[in-house]
Formats: sequence, C-alpha cells, structure tokens
Amino acid sequence: MKLNSVLMLKISIIVPVYNEAENILPLFYEIKKYCPENFELIWIDDGSNDETLSEIQQLSFHEERVKCISLSRNFGHQNAMIAGLNYASGEIIITMDGDLQHPPVLIPTLIEELYKGADIVFTKSVFTQKEIWSKRLLNKIFYGFANFFSETKIDENITEYRAFNQKVLDSVLQFKENETFLRGIFNWIGFKSATVEFKCAERKHGSTKYSLKETLANELNKIILFNPSLIKFISIIIGFSLVITLFNVPLWNIYSANKNDSNYLQTTLILLVSVVQLFLTGMIFKLVNTAINDNRNRPLYLVKDMINF
Repeated sequence: MKLNSVLMLKISIIVPVYNEAENILPLFYEIKKYCPENFELIWIDDGSNDETLSEIQQLSFHEERVKCISLSRNFGHQNAMIAGLNYASGEIIITMDGDLQHPPVLIPTLIEELYKGADIVFTKSVFTQKEIWSKRLLNKIFYGFANFFSETKIDENITEYRAFNQKVLDSVLQFKENETFLRGIFNWIGFKSATVEFKCAERKHGSTKYSLKETLANELNKIILFNPSLIKFISIIIGFSLVITLFNVPLWNIYSANKNDSNYLQTTLILLVSVVQLFLTGMIFKLVNTAINDNRNRPLYLVKDMINF
C-alpha cells in the first residue's frame, strides 16, 4: 500500500480524560495540526467533575470530527480506553493520554511505521534529567518483578501512546477481563511491531490524577493480574517461610547460649516471616477477588451520554 493511500485511511484517535478541562482545546489543535484530515477524535470523559465535558461539548458544536463518550462515573483509565476502542471506526487507531505529555507531533511518524509494515507501533518514553528518580526506580522494580515471572516481557518505559491497525483492534477486543492491563495485552497478542522513542513533555496544565499510593496499587495490580505463574511462586514462598519458622525457632532455643538473644532473634524472625506471609496472602486474595468479579460478568463501563455518534 502506498503512503498516500495510508494517509487517506480514516484515523480514530482515542483520548480518555478525567478532569483535564484546561487541556482539551490545546490538545485538539495540536492533533489537528499533525493528523491527516480524515480523522475522528473520540474523547472518553471518565466521570470528570470539572468543566472537561463542557469543553468537549463546546468543541463538538464546531467540529463534527470531535466525538465524546461520557461515562456514568469514574471507571478508571483502562476501562475508559476500552470504551473508546469499542466505538472506534477508523482503519488506523491511535490511543494517547489527554495531558499533552504524549506529543501529537509524533502522529505522522506512527503512521509511517504502519505504512512500512508494522501492525502496531509502540512508543517508548525516554527519561530526562528533570524526571523524578523515584518514578524511574518504581518502574524498574515493578516491571523487573513482573517480567521475571511472565513469558511476555514488557519494557517499563512503553506508554499508552500507540498506533495500530484494525486487525490488532479486533484481537484486543476479544479480551473480556474485568481488570484490564492494556500494555500487557498489546504486548501479549504478538503481531509485527515497531517502537518509536520520544521525550515525555512536561505538564502545562493541571496535575497528575494518581497519588503515590494509587500508582503503587496500579503497578501491583499489573504484576498480580498478568502473571498466572505468580500463584505458584507465592505458594512456594509461603510454604518455605513456614518451614523456616517451624524448624529454626526450636533450634535456637536448644543451641543459643544467651536466651535473651534467642528470644530476640525468634521474635524478629517471626515478625519478618509474618509480614511476608500477610503480603503474599493479600496477593492471593486479590487473584481470588478478580476471578469472582470476572464470573459476575459486570460491564467494564456504563455510558451516560454520547456526542456526534
């Protein structure tokens, strides 16, 4: 297929937003500047409580290419993204965040990589000196741990900014998991891929919607939910820690010359083992809870209103 033919294809750009009122217009004009004419911009308002939906409505009055799916409440970034994927009608689909940290200037490059033969084009954020070292460390720890157990390796710097064709979209929509990890799914399905690097822009408006606690919880969910072999590892560690406790505590009582030291070591060991067991037991309960929720077959999101569909 010639590049001109690719540029004539309809492009669906999916942008989940939550309280991003100040970024709606700037992001639209940036997308309009770099995207071919034949595109639809699908905003997914994930239960915003600021003027986000109002800004999108005002924009949609003047631009038929601007569409919106307004969800009944906040269902989370991943479920909002799934909502957009379900309503995308383009031959090329691009997903990105709504905070202007995913640069629209990259859109022509993503389309060019698809033209060269890739089914999906990932983007990789290159860290700059200004970025927080703790974020980089957390990424390495969580993804290093996840990749240790997973057959499918995921680069910790791969973002939600990606472009792909209809074949990939159809494959992703076959997943009916209650708690979705799209980065893992897009990596797991295979297909021919390419990767484009970019420097993540600084936020110009607003602030991140995730606290450190929420970030840790999200990353932990990814590790637990996308690694079935993790349950085997957890069982082995719990069993091993129980054996250590049962056999070593009596041995310390027998061989320790100083009973005070023995009691101190016993208490320390029991506390450490208990912490490990509680943490791993919590992970097991998370897996069980996810399985129960999947069996309930509840919808991933509920649509309150739709604009320009």
